[in-house]
Amino acid sequence: DVYHWSHRSSFKSNSIAGYNFDNQTDNLYIFNRDSLFTYNVRTGNKTREAFRDKCPLDIFLGTNFLDSKEQKLYVYEVCNEKHDQGPSIAVLNLQTKTWSVVSQDFLYMQLHHHSTYYNESTKRYFIFGGFGGFGGFGNMQYSKSLFSFDLNTNKWDSLKLKGDKINPRYFSSLGYSKKNNALYVFGGMGNESGEQIVGRKYYYDLHKINLNNNTVSKMWEIPWAKENMVPARDMVVQNDSCF
Repeated sequence: DVYHWSHRSSFKSNSIAGYNFDNQTDNLYIFNRDSLFTYNVRTGNKTREAFRDKCPLDIFLGTNFLDSKEQKLYVYEVCNEKHDQGPSIAVLNLQTKTWSVVSQDFLYMQLHHHSTYYNESTKRYFIFGGFGGFGGFGNMQYSKSLFSFDLNTNKWDSLKLKGDKINPRYFSSLGYSKKNNALYVFGGMGNESGEQIVGRKYYYDLHKINLNNNTVSKMWEIPWAKENMVPARDMVVQNDSCF
């Protein structure tokens, strides 16, 4: 039935919502500040639970990551209109359905459509690229920065990359190789200057970021004369030989 789509379920939210999927339980989680919708893709069972206390984070984009082992869902905003007021990261305990504040640290600019990877072993969450404005809103820029949030210290860190240049971009994909302890960045769109007013170029290149020494190596680039495309966020590295 791989070629055919069929309707399975519907969900509605009166406020901004986010979602994530847990491949350990086969649950799809859809959340807003007030409620959690759970849909199991195997059984079709779905539930809606109202939180006793609503999410302390003012959800603007619904960006989040899931720790399957600890059954915790982290919701974050890298920047907001107030910029330095209120929580920046909150966590939902999926067993008790309770929220708590993790951090109040914001980054210096918004990073729409950044790519992400969460390492459950080291408890570090990585985000790369994106576009936004300095001070949060205005002066639109593309980003080439790699940030990590360490759940051991609850702090953001900007990794100082060296080696080959990787141009500012968004809508790229990010994956991780445990064998090489390296992140891989593929594609996206942006430009060399990072200034949105200059326009944008579509990239079909692969960069390796060695996390042992934060060194970037450009591995290859595909000459592309077809319709422009972006990979948009997710990458699975398979056997350290392909993705």
